[in-house]
Order: sequence, then C-alpha cells, then structure tokens
Amino acid sequence: LLLWSFLEGARARLKNRSTTTTTTTTTTTTTSTKKEDDVSPPFLSSSSSSPTSTPRLSCSSSNSESTTFISNSNDNNDIKELDFTTTSSSLSYSNHRNNPNHIAPIYVDIHAAPSIRDAQIRNAVQTICYYHFSKQEEEEILELQVKQLGGGLSNHLYVVSSSSSETTTSSVLVRIHPPDTFSSDSSSSLINREYENKIMAILSSLHMAPCYYGRFINGRIEQFLEDVRPLRHDEVLSEKFGGEVARALGGLHLVSGIPRHEEEEKEVVEEEDMGEVVGTIEKWMQMAQSVLPYNQKHADLERVVNITSFLEREWEEWLYPSLFTSTTSEEEKQKEENKNVYSEKATSFLRQVVFTHMDCQSLNILTPLSPPNNDNNNTTATVKLIDFEYASHNRRVIDIANTFCGCCAMINLCPNYSKEYPSCELQDDFLRAYVGKVAPALAMELDEEEEEGWSVFLQQARMEVGKHTLISHLLYGVWSIVQWGNEGCDIDFDYVRYAELRMEGYLYFKKRFWGI
Repeated sequence: LLLWSFLEGARARLKNRSTTTTTTTTTTTTTSTKKEDDVSPPFLSSSSSSPTSTPRLSCSSSNSESTTFISNSNDNNDIKELDFTTTSSSLSYSNHRNNPNHIAPIYVDIHAAPSIRDAQIRNAVQTICYYHFSKQEEEEILELQVKQLGGGLSNHLYVVSSSSSETTTSSVLVRIHPPDTFSSDSSSSLINREYENKIMAILSSLHMAPCYYGRFINGRIEQFLEDVRPLRHDEVLSEKFGGEVARALGGLHLVSGIPRHEEEEKEVVEEEDMGEVVGTIEKWMQMAQSVLPYNQKHADLERVVNITSFLEREWEEWLYPSLFTSTTSEEEKQKEENKNVYSEKATSFLRQVVFTHMDCQSLNILTPLSPPNNDNNNTTATVKLIDFEYASHNRRVIDIANTFCGCCAMINLCPNYSKEYPSCELQDDFLRAYVGKVAPALAMELDEEEEEGWSVFLQQARMEVGKHTLISHLLYGVWSIVQWGNEGCDIDFDYVRYAELRMEGYLYFKKRFWGI
C-alpha cells in the first residue's frame, strides 16, 4: 500500500508539472495574468468540463446567470487583518485546487509509525500543492516539516511547513479523517465527507473559508492561517468580539444557491421547510443505537444507555412536536393572537431556513494575534469562521442558539450554564448586529419605531433562541455518543462526559425557556 501510494503520488506530480510546463509555454499571457485565488470549483461548470469555462463565483449581490453561488452581503469590505485569500504568484496551481472531485490516490495511516505517517503526509502535500513548496524559479521541492496540532474533535490535524524563505507560502494544514466504522458510504457516516468537500471548495472560492488546495483518500489540504488564535468561550459574545461574530455568521447565512445533502434533496417538502437538522438528528439517533451492542463490556455502557434513551425519548415525545409540528393548544393559540406585530416578525425571521454553520463555537472562530486586536483599548476585533463539517440548511435561529450555547465552557467539560449563558444585553448586541448585516431593511424599520420596535423584537428573539438551544444540546449529545462508539475515532476526548453535560444543558434550558 505504501509503495503504491508513493508511485501514484510521484506519477501525479509528474503529470501536474508536465501540464504546468505545457500551459506556460502555449499560453504565456493567460498564465501571467491569472491570479492563484481566482479559481472556482471545476464541478460548478454547466457548459464545459474545462476549468477555463467555469463560472466565477462572486461575493457581490449580482443577478448574473453565470454566477452560481452568491453571497448576498450588504457590504463587500474584506477585513485585511485576517484574509482567506492567498498571495498570488507566477506559479500555476494544480488541478486539485477547489476541485473536490479530484482525489489524489494517497492514504495516510494515522496509526503507522510517526516516520511512515509523516512521509505519507509529505507525499500528499507534494502531490496536491507542490507549487507552495518549490523555489520561485525552480521545480526542486524543499524539505518539509510535519507537526501535529491538538484541539480537533473530528479530525487529526497536522501543519506542514518549510523553513525556507524562498517558498510561496510557509505552511499548509492537513486534515486526516478518522476511520469510520459505521459505513464505507459517506452519506451514511457521521460526517458526509463528500458534501463537506464540496462545501469547502465553494466557500474557498468565495473567500469565506480557508483556501481549499485539494483532497486525498482520507483527508484534505487547506490554507493554514498564521498568527491567529481561537477565541475563548467567554469571548464569543463579549463586547469586543460579539458584533463581529454576529456579522461573520450573518455573512455565511447570506450565501445562497448552495446544494443540500443528497439525501435531503430526494425528499419533497410539502409544507414548512424544517431544515436538515431533523434528518440529521434521526440519522445520528439510529447510529447511536447501533453502537450499543458492540460495547456490552465497556465500563461506560450504562451511562451511555441512559443518555441515549433520554435523548431519544425527549426528541420523539416532546422536542420534535414542540418545535417542528403545527399542532398547538388553545392556550398557545391565544398567545399567538395576542402577539405584537414585531414579535411575530422576530419569530418569522428567525425561523427562515438558510445555509448555517452549525458548529460556531469558540475553537472555530479565529482572530489575529497581532495588534490592534490585542490592544485592550480596542472595542472590536476581526474574526473569521472555520471548520464547516456540519454546515447544512437550517433555521437561522438554530445556528444562533448553538453559538450562544458555545459561550458555556462545554469543550472544557466544566460549563456553568446559569452564569456563562450570555446576558440579555450581550444577546441584544449580537442580534442587532446580526439583523443589521442580513436584513438592513428590517433593522431600519425597527429603528423607526421609537418605543416598541427593537424592544419587542429582541424580547421575542431572545426567547426564540433560548427555546432552540435544546436542539443544540440534543444534537451534540447524540453526536458525542456516536463518536464514543466509533472504534475508528481515537481522538483523546471524554465523549461520554460531554454527552452528560449536554443532557444537563438540555434540562436546564428546558426549564428556563419552556418552564418545564
């Protein structure tokens, strides 16, 4: 396997360089003017399979038919302090760039000896993005260093870099997916890697995600952002970062035209669009049940069975009927009739289905290390969202609720829900910034109402978000059980304890926002 992987990688590198040389010789003018970050996913082209005929993705709100995916942002001011574009150069890129359909025939064995594993990682990098680590005017590949990163809960992370100053970039990030023992079919796995790669290629082309350099059999290579750090959980909705996080999330929610998961596209939505989270929860529930028979002797089995039974019962008997069915009691109907117009607008607005991140927690929000962001006198700071494994189409309120839940120290396994959940003031600041980003006309309308505009809207919005926090806790409680039962996942994390904390959060917020 190692010999085959090495030979295939070498063959691919030779083919890429040969293609690059031919292109440079015959189309010198084109090569010298095309920037590296002007690459759209080849699979988006409807008229031809040639990369040159692929429609350009845009971040502007254009109605042009040639633009397949649009970010309907109200402003197009890219923040220079933390940019997802890469430095363009005279070097051509490989045909792996922004192309999720082109998979390098390389497998990285994370369980192999470090020297063998690192050699496989280098082979993947040299095959997919060799142009990043070659000298400006030569084809010689410089020596690469591999360093493992911690913090990933769904992937093994490695940074590959060169100490030479002659390369076009200093580092790339390699993500290696843990083996999935549930199914060889990506659509039946915890994370649909085929869909994830398509989404990453699209967002990379829109400069809304790290640059997508290419993929191999069990992972991918992307841009590594230098001199940044993830936020702490208590910074996500802070005065300094909250507004920027809201606008970043809102910018993602404005992207339109992104396809749904294949299994979701097959279903015909006859009434209200509930989003993809319903199908995801039910699929993960089945996966959680399937792991129990294979762990009969595990010390944590009883805890896992209790958590799984509780979450399954809550979903089927209470949460799904409460949030996703139209049946209401007479008392609830009376409450609906007494609602203020701006209260109704808040509910309607927040329940709109958009493209959501679904994992917008502190580890997936980056900010630069360099000033002015570390200046304590600064009131705001730049942020960017990363890691879109769980991105899908859902009610915008679910994504916001999940972000609010991330303000509690769940990743550190020590949340204090009553103290760490954002205050009303911080929630209002976030929601004002969010509405201003995604719906400026609505924000202007609320501004014009001196007394009850924003006040009523925000009061109802906070309650709506609070009720949907239960989706976050149930979803990731089930996710944690599935991760615990996946024999291929050897990431060092206490998934059972995390699931328990999610269950505790579910009960706390059920009482706080539903009074039950």
